Amino acid sequence: MSGWSLETKRDSYDLMNRLERLGLGPLLKNQDAKLLIRPIYELRPATSRILFTIRGGVAWLLRAFKKKSRKTPQHEIDLAKQRANYIP
Repeated sequence: MSGWSLETKRDSYDLMNRLERLGLGPLLKNQDAKLLIRPIYELRPATSRILFTIRGGVAWLLRAFKKKSRKTPQHEIDLAKQRANYIP
């Protein structure tokens, strides 16, 4: 998250905190999170994306990057899937 604005960091931490407190359902309903491809989800703060997965009730953050286009780049999804394979 280096190079991110203070506002983007705050939005990101707020979404991660809400994920921890409320679970995934409310974030999906409000479109603050999205299922990209099982088991990879995306948190959607304004100008960035945080890819994560959930295993055993724990959210594992896999990748965070600045958004540069409307669609999440496939190489970011591939990297997140690769990292998810290392989670026990």
